Amino acid sequence: MPQAAVPLAIGATVIGSANQARAARRAASAQENAADQAAQVQREALQQYRLASEPFRFAGQQGINPLLQSLGIQQIGLPNQPIFNMLTGAPTESQDRRAEIEARLKELRAQRGL
Repeated sequence: MPQAAVPLAIGATVIGSANQARAARRAASAQENAADQAAQVQREALQQYRLASEPFRFAGQQGINPLLQSLGIQQIGLPNQPIFNMLTGAPTESQDRRAEIEARLKELRAQRGL
């Protein structure tokens, strides 16, 4: 290989590497934008699902205890009721009932053999 060709090959390599790096940055940016758009579409779909299913969730909460009672199954607490809040870790509305709730939890655990 002639000596004049060596700097030319080095120059071509440097230019090619710079072009590849630029293309890789553009591709990464395009991927990031696509992922952000996909996440936004998923958030919107979840929000639409929640809005559409809210009446059914509410009806289920209102109807579960009468259904369980008619089947002879122990009733459960609903959201914003102390036993439900204690079981799920949600804040209780009244700390005065703490002893009552803890006693009820002990009963439930004893029934389940825990």
